Amino acid sequence: QLGIQPDVVAFGKKTQVCGLMAGGRVDEITDNVFTVSSRINSTWGGNLVDMVRSRRILEVIEVDGLFDQAADSGRYLRGQLDTLA
Repeated sequence: QLGIQPDVVAFGKKTQVCGLMAGGRVDEITDNVFTVSSRINSTWGGNLVDMVRSRRILEVIEVDGLFDQAADSGRYLRGQLDTLA
């Protein structure tokens, strides 16, 4: 809605797991979290069920247009708050 493409997006709780998605720019950092093993990049921990569940949740978010609904709700909320200001 803002015409921007983030380098990194963090998510959690409602997807049953926490993690992050990163674009290609992260590869500009040689020792980035995806190339050096550490606790921060082990969200899935090899758990196929969590990976499949999270993917399905992201698919539902996209197919059901939940991003657009959230944007509409945000605009409505902002409008209502502006009337109180």
